[in-house]
Amino acid sequence: MKTDTLPNKPIDFAIQDGYIWITLQDKRIVAAPLSWYDWLERASPEQQQRYQLGSFSIVFPELEDGIDVEALLMGAVQAHS
Repeated sequence: MKTDTLPNKPIDFAIQDGYIWITLQDKRIVAAPLSWYDWLERASPEQQQRYQLGSFSIVFPELEDGIDVEALLMGAVQAHS
């Protein structure tokens, strides 16, 4: 599958004002509370900035976790205890 046909592919990511912000291939911008990702909220600012954009996710290799964009679009909360 060609990546330009993946409308939900993340092309940019930011954490700002207690929210995560994801820009998708089709130019939509999706936001969710950072508290939905408690593992990311607990990470240092440096760890929060070390990520990789995948076809369907944002991966934080150092944290051994990631954000599933498809799940986020369906409203799934990804908190861990």
